[in-house]
Amino acid sequence: MAAYSASCRRRPGGRLMRRSCNTLGFITVIIVSMTLAGCGGGSSAAKRSRARVRELAIASARLTRGTFAIAGIGRKHTRSNSAVRPRLRSIVANARHSRDAQVDFDSDLGLFFMVQSDIDGSGHEDLFADASHNVPAGAFVWTAPVWTNGVKDTYPAQIHTDYQVKSGDFSGVHGTIDFVADDPSGDNGTMHVVMTTQQNENVDADFDVIDGKVHGRNKCTLPDGTSWVEIDIELPDGGVSSSIQFDDGSSETLNMDAEGNTTQILTGPDGSQDASGTLGSDGLDSISFDDGTQEDVDVDTADAGDGGGSGGSDDVPPSDGSDKHIRIPTRVPTRK
Repeated sequence: MAAYSASCRRRPGGRLMRRSCNTLGFITVIIVSMTLAGCGGGSSAAKRSRARVRELAIASARLTRGTFAIAGIGRKHTRSNSAVRPRLRSIVANARHSRDAQVDFDSDLGLFFMVQSDIDGSGHEDLFADASHNVPAGAFVWTAPVWTNGVKDTYPAQIHTDYQVKSGDFSGVHGTIDFVADDPSGDNGTMHVVMTTQQNENVDADFDVIDGKVHGRNKCTLPDGTSWVEIDIELPDGGVSSSIQFDDGSSETLNMDAEGNTTQILTGPDGSQDASGTLGSDGLDSISFDDGTQEDVDVDTADAGDGGGSGGSDDVPPSDGSDKHIRIPTRVPTRK
């Protein structure tokens, strides 16, 4: 800048020219300062609000849990008579009229069921909220398998399924699953899951099933257009590791153990940690925010936008007849 000003003073034009040069120099300083700021010269990405972080923490946990339950890879309810299984396995077994899948409790949905298969391999799995099968809770309904070359029991085979869940933790969830079974075991193939929640959130997920282990890639979209991509990897110990990339440049990791308990960490676009949470297999999430506050919330029933939940007291059963009680989220300040 000094060299530029000196050359201006040597040029003709007297005082007027010197004043013009000083003005140009001032403008140049402003432009350089703005450029440095825009290129990371001391500034950082805008910090997300607590409300925004809360919304993403709840919605991402809800959609991950719901998608896993529909795909049959959740770890929600453990019972001695119901092993974890990709839903591909149970649908293929039922389509082939095998008795291997005739357990009456769905460990992912936490609901009881009865299965009926027709001679062509089509059928339905009727869900119930009670062991006596008196309270309907939805159904999975699948078409007859499309066998390779039209020859029965020739693979790969394609099976289309429509589903709707009307009770329990995932009440209101509905959509479709398109299965491709590579062999009769149901442990190898693909699952394309489309899911819509009661909150009108959407998931479009693709899962590869290899030797009973599942890897997935999900596109999730909220009603306001917010979207993200999630990558799911089933681990050797029975857990599932999920990584999320949000469309605003922020990210999240969810690590679920074999019992269905999950830890989550949300990181802002600037790389700083915005929140962390511990999510139980019952859907209760204890979220700690970077401002020192904490909130306990049921991600299956909470309104992610306003923090409401479904209302009522801590011991009020929901209207859908399920045994899951509504819980009021709380916001507890913690000392820094």
